[in-house]
Amino acid sequence: MPPGASVKAYSVEVSGSYQVGGHRERRSSERPIVVPPAPPTATSWLSDLPRTSAVGKAYKDQQLIPKYTPGSGLSYEYKPITMRGVTYAKGVGTISGSSLIYYLGGRCSKLTAIVGVDDNAFSYGLPTPSLPIRIVVDGKTVFDQRVAQGSPVVIDEDLSTAKAVELEAELEMISNLSVDWANARVVCS
Repeated sequence: MPPGASVKAYSVEVSGSYQVGGHRERRSSERPIVVPPAPPTATSWLSDLPRTSAVGKAYKDQQLIPKYTPGSGLSYEYKPITMRGVTYAKGVGTISGSSLIYYLGGRCSKLTAIVGVDDNAFSYGLPTPSLPIRIVVDGKTVFDQRVAQGSPVVIDEDLSTAKAVELEAELEMISNLSVDWANARVVCS
């Protein structure tokens, strides 16, 4: 990629040729190459960093909460990130089935966060909605635990030399279950 290339996925054609006997063959294929953003150079809130990749919805410093009203159906409203009665000014609001990847470039030593199901999450009639969450560092799962509404989990993960960190909220029975990564930040230098 040329210097100063925009942060995005590019499609690059790779081609080659070979000869078998007297017959010459040529093959080509397109491959995606992702130019990541510059890695953080200081301790940063994840909600303030660009994501390298995202599957599912993510909301900066808030959560989008589904609300069902008989006769009107399903609607959505933005609310502060709230778990166990505590409101958090910083964090990433996501939903079940989401995966967020942040490029760290080996400059960060730690990830801290409070993770759980938002207090305002629509429970779809279940007594205590829950789901598995995972933290994957450079392709290796380093944290894998079920979180439930009313029982957030404190995260304090070593990221030494990590090129990328992925935050996953698994999709199980409930789609659009509101998951919070409150006060999520990386300690970098």
